Amino acid sequence: MADPARASTPPGSSAPTVSPHRASDLPGPRGFPLLGVAPKIVQERFHLQLEAWYTEYGGPFTFKLGPKRFVTFGGAEEARDVLKRRPGQFRRGRHLAAIIEELGGRGLFTAEGENWRRQRKLTAPGFNQSQLRRFYPTLERITQRLHGVWEQAAAEDGSWDFRGDFERFTTDVTTALAFGLDVNSLEGGGHLFQNDIEQLFPGIARRMVAAVPLWRVFKLPKERALDAVGDRLRTKLEGIIAEVRTRLEADPELGPDSAETLLEAMIVAELTDEDDERFGAGEVFGNVLTLLLAGEDTTAHTLAWVTHALVSHPEVQAKLQAELDAVLGDAPGLGGFEDSKRLPYLNAVIQEALRIRSVAPIMFYESDEPTQVGDVQIEPGEVVVLLTRHFAVQDENFSDGQQFLPERWLRTEPANVARCPVHQHKAMMPFGKGPRICPGRGLSFLEMHAALACLCRNFELEAIGDPSLVRERFAFTMSPEGFEVRLKPRR
Repeated sequence: MADPARASTPPGSSAPTVSPHRASDLPGPRGFPLLGVAPKIVQERFHLQLEAWYTEYGGPFTFKLGPKRFVTFGGAEEARDVLKRRPGQFRRGRHLAAIIEELGGRGLFTAEGENWRRQRKLTAPGFNQSQLRRFYPTLERITQRLHGVWEQAAAEDGSWDFRGDFERFTTDVTTALAFGLDVNSLEGGGHLFQNDIEQLFPGIARRMVAAVPLWRVFKLPKERALDAVGDRLRTKLEGIIAEVRTRLEADPELGPDSAETLLEAMIVAELTDEDDERFGAGEVFGNVLTLLLAGEDTTAHTLAWVTHALVSHPEVQAKLQAELDAVLGDAPGLGGFEDSKRLPYLNAVIQEALRIRSVAPIMFYESDEPTQVGDVQIEPGEVVVLLTRHFAVQDENFSDGQQFLPERWLRTEPANVARCPVHQHKAMMPFGKGPRICPGRGLSFLEMHAALACLCRNFELEAIGDPSLVRERFAFTMSPEGFEVRLKPRR
């Protein structure tokens, strides 16, 4: 049962608070000497184990992985408080940041303090609305290729590799935006990055839940294989970076307006800026790798979860198709950048999938100084875990929180407003919150609008087997497993 004394007001409130609990005094699962709870953890179900423990212990709980103490929170107010205090007081968990940086990802994701502010300033312009509008014709071309792949699948036996197609689609989009490369993995043009990315995320998750980082002193074959993936990605990316840098260095009119891709923008900044804002060569590589990883996996998995929702709820699929027919007419997909803003029900479907099946259901942070979260005292070195999916499906935040109801996001009906009050939107954090909210969320939504508009405008989605048997698989991000989909051309 929950302890009533733990329901104190969050930091910053004028209301009185109770004396904070020490993290070590919180309840939690018993661990083993030296190992903590590591033997109890199934990596692919890590997020589900944490959610189950939170329910079992009735509130914040603690556990150890090796010598490290973790404190887990499942409330939206506590999560907002932690994320609001970034990048000043809370930082990315050092253990996770070190694992990512070992594999080359020393970029915006792991940067902290002034280093993060500088990198954010240099990378954020690549994701603004004007840049996305300029990029849209490229996105449209890649989406048309995706349509062709789906037409072929539907014309044959209808079986559909939806996870693979979405991963290839997002990889092609990301490499085009970041590097200006037309990889065309959708039509078999090669898997320049995708195969390696598919191996990288499970490896990061495996190291993340390890009690002791043995791979730093003795590498088993699977750890050597993971390091080899990192080395291959580094070789590929450094070759691309070197080629672009050589071309730009030879440009006599090199300047901020010379850049047409995110990579070019970073290299131009590296070559031309005279002050401390410039990128270093290592930061260029780290940010390119970070963009590639973040751009492919999270969006592809969200598209897969939307697909699961559509085959699980045929009435939602029909309503979405009616909206697409009305807005797009005879067009097979989005007719232009502005069309993505004329599809409120499509946007509602995406929002609801992000709420119920967030691909980032847990987040890890540390504080460099003693502080308080809720009514728990956090000491330096203790890791705060936020269960961001858990509170997004609670009835106290969203009526019928476990139900997939896109209509809750449409503000035209009083009943819908009751299901999704404006103030409870703060319980939705699929892209984070506060100053360090994901800068690529605009690109992600644009990709999802383009792909889903093309999919549902032209095809019927039919489940093969029972979609309720789907499994959630955690491999740093969370993806669906255990169901198949058939594509049929719409009549």
